[in-house]
Amino acid sequence: MSFKNIIFVILAVLITVVVMQNFESVSLQVLFWEIEIPKIILLPIFLVIGYITGYFTGVLGRKKAPKPPLNQRPRQDKPDSF
Repeated sequence: MSFKNIIFVILAVLITVVVMQNFESVSLQVLFWEIEIPKIILLPIFLVIGYITGYFTGVLGRKKAPKPPLNQRPRQDKPDSF
């Protein structure tokens, strides 16, 4: 077996274990609504929400370095051509 196949089998087993342990339904209250939803559906939803939040927090938190004014930039002369 190749390394990829071994990793795939390990991940498949872990995912199966998580699915089997989180099959019961939970009650979720959102404002005025109450929703009965299985944990196995709720986990990926919040995983995606957390991933998107973290991604945009990182992207929006970065600042680009300001460019120096034109008179302070190093001059880029073209090389002599033969």
